Amino acid sequence: MLGLTHALALGGVTDFSFVQEDDLWRGSETHKIVHLAAKGTLDRATVPKELRGYLAARDAFVQETGYVTLLTEQRVQSKDLGVSGRIDDSGLMHGKKTIIEFKTGTIQPAVALQLALGGHLLEPSAWFHRYAVALQVDGSYQVKHFALMEWAADVQTALACVRVAQWKQKHGMDGAR
Repeated sequence: MLGLTHALALGGVTDFSFVQEDDLWRGSETHKIVHLAAKGTLDRATVPKELRGYLAARDAFVQETGYVTLLTEQRVQSKDLGVSGRIDDSGLMHGKKTIIEFKTGTIQPAVALQLALGGHLLEPSAWFHRYAVALQVDGSYQVKHFALMEWAADVQTALACVRVAQWKQKHGMDGAR
């Protein structure tokens, strides 16, 4: 099964060449902390000092927007489409179905497609409000909202990336040897 973000990369809408090893560690550890905070099981005393600002940023976002998590780190997949992945967070904001992607770096344009494909895999008949939230080390955050009116087009573009990725895999053009 093809991974959601890998499909977008093979589809040519994003790449990970700019990501450094310490960026991967920071992002992975922050996702764990955000996940546990959303579940209400985080022992805040165990959060490493260098990551506390990201947690404070997540907490500020939740408090200031009234966002309520329903699912966190939710695995999604479609055997028919041959794609799977995880959604950072889905829930309700202002009473509307919402999916969130938390980032510790720059929000890339392809996040709109990542969220659309993730939402489509979660609930194919629903349209979700989509937000990317860039958590900052100083406890602040920045939000990028992706327009609901672009939902259908973004789902179709993401699905086209999946097809291109599958085609590349079929013809040995995916970098795997």
